Amino acid sequence: MKTSSKLSLFFIILVIITVTVIAIYINKNSRRELRHMAARQYGIQQLMETKLVASAIEKYFDRFIFDLYFMAHTGRDLSSIPPSDELFYKRDKVLPKVTSIRFLDTKGLLTFIYPSDGFRGKLIGKRYHTEEYYKKALSTGKIAISSFIYNEKNEPRIRIAIPVFENDPAIHRIKGVWVGSFDPITVLTTIITPIVPEKAVEYAWVLDSQGCFLIHPVKEFIGKNSFGARTKKNQAFSYEKIEKIQQKMIQGHEGTDTYTSGWHQDQKGYIEKFVAYSPAKIADSNWSVAICP
Repeated sequence: MKTSSKLSLFFIILVIITVTVIAIYINKNSRRELRHMAARQYGIQQLMETKLVASAIEKYFDRFIFDLYFMAHTGRDLSSIPPSDELFYKRDKVLPKVTSIRFLDTKGLLTFIYPSDGFRGKLIGKRYHTEEYYKKALSTGKIAISSFIYNEKNEPRIRIAIPVFENDPAIHRIKGVWVGSFDPITVLTTIITPIVPEKAVEYAWVLDSQGCFLIHPVKEFIGKNSFGARTKKNQAFSYEKIEKIQQKMIQGHEGTDTYTSGWHQDQKGYIEKFVAYSPAKIADSNWSVAICP
């Protein structure tokens, strides 16, 4: 009788332990699955936000390029071209205008610039024949976009060049290049801030087709090549994962991923970050937008 009672008690205890272990296992799996579901949902949300920013950038530059093309194909004398204040972005005064519009002849000489006050008026006659965006537009007869450069006053700029052809369609000969110049930091900040506010937990950064930071919350990164910029800031970490992600970005891919960083705002140490990224097609150039929490 005593043996039977002991066996019954042992069986009951075994059942309780088994049920408890199963409950713990199910609970852990449920929590893990909930975390995965939350992460997937967050990833979808972040990717949608990233695509929204990329689309806004594309629309802005589509209009920018449209206005440049309009100027290039009016067939009018330069002096009769409407000032940029009347032409560029008259439809949306919230967006910043170009900093200048220029015309370079086939020898790279600057023959026209607007506005022409201040230091710009002294640039007439200056040669820009070595500039890559100019050489590409002139040699290919197609639109060309510069990398992150600095103007004559050492201010950050991106320049978009559009070839201008002779009026006679039978000749199809280039007579020069229209160049629209703008401040990428001001333009991108203006576009991004309504979608990703500056004081939000998340932040955005943008790469050009060569992997150069056009905008980033770490100011020292702006204008620098993203492949190596982080290493210079903190050499104690490996940035192999984020650089693989950046390689996908400049190839025009979109997606979500995670990587380890050496800092986040004022925090330092091994910090796992989530990133969503999406391409922004600017003419024939692939830029890419990333958003991190």
